[in-house]
Amino acid sequence: MKYDYIVVGAGLSGVVLARSLAESGKRILLLEKRNHIGGNCYDVVDSAGVMIHRYGAHIFHTDCEEVWNYLLRFTRWRKYVHEVLCCVDDNYFPIPFNFNSLKKVFAKDAPSIKEILIQKYGTKTKIPVLEIVNEQHPALKRVAKFVYEKIFKNYTIKQWGLKPEDISADIVSRVPVYTDYDNRYFTDTYQAVPKNGYTAMIKKMLSHPAIEVKLNTPFDSLCRFDEGKITIDSERFSGKLVYTGQTDALFKYKYGYLPYRSLKFDFKTLNQDYYQSKAVINFPNEHAYTRIIESKHITGQKCSNTTICWEYPQAYISGKNEPYYPISTNESQERYRLYAAEAKKCDNLILSGRLAEYKYYNMDDAVKNALEVARNLL
Repeated sequence: MKYDYIVVGAGLSGVVLARSLAESGKRILLLEKRNHIGGNCYDVVDSAGVMIHRYGAHIFHTDCEEVWNYLLRFTRWRKYVHEVLCCVDDNYFPIPFNFNSLKKVFAKDAPSIKEILIQKYGTKTKIPVLEIVNEQHPALKRVAKFVYEKIFKNYTIKQWGLKPEDISADIVSRVPVYTDYDNRYFTDTYQAVPKNGYTAMIKKMLSHPAIEVKLNTPFDSLCRFDEGKITIDSERFSGKLVYTGQTDALFKYKYGYLPYRSLKFDFKTLNQDYYQSKAVINFPNEHAYTRIIESKHITGQKCSNTTICWEYPQAYISGKNEPYYPISTNESQERYRLYAAEAKKCDNLILSGRLAEYKYYNMDDAVKNALEVARNLL
């Protein structure tokens, strides 16, 4: 057959691998079940003329110079520093919870609490909220109770459908208290979005004569993978399969279903310049949605309309909605290890990406990992 690799999934992981392999002389067939490239970082101009992030706000940030320089080949960047507000009891303050948040919430007591935090943890320190919960100092307990009860607890329950104590530590650590006045949501060296959008960047990455892309083509509609044997259009394929989809689905749920969390996005266009002061505002407590997103803040687009998006977490149901986040618990990780061991038996199978590796990858992590996988393959 004319292909050396079949790559499944046109998100960042699959696209970086396809491009890297193609540049090394390999012939690639890339299959994507959706009707567009870009995976979850897909952006598009809606019917009102507003550029939106179709699957939630995506802001690129990294400290990895290799990743930054790699993507520079395919896009110019628009510098964008992401700041997020949280709404609690009609009071808006920055998150991660920092000294500015402290002042907004605790008013006259903020200076003394700030000094206690600095004495205990120093400055420019990110402290996991569950660590502060165990503090004995009354002032720290007061801060911890507010952050845990008002910001963290209900948001986590809505986002993951689980109690905080049932979530793995790496997820919990993403919700810190920051001993600084820095309102940036990310503190990485490089923070930006592609000037013409993620879809345009990924389209350029796929513009290589050795890459053939088939949209609206689920893997199992064209191929079969059975006991390490790959067939395409009923013909045996002697190349390798790079798979970025759900590993449990690839192995026909042999060890049971892996749990994921899904999202529902509700968009509305408004005839006004802006709806809110920041791109993302979180609502931990009062509503079924977790946040409202206004993409114009991110893209810098100038137009008379704006489109906002309410983001609703929901249970993932196979065949009904999309899996967005692996739910990392002791039980799910043990189940995934069984699938990973099964995959290792197949020397023609490579797993890469958030779904396939059952890991919470940021975009830069996905690119870095895919570059490393490609190097190992070549």
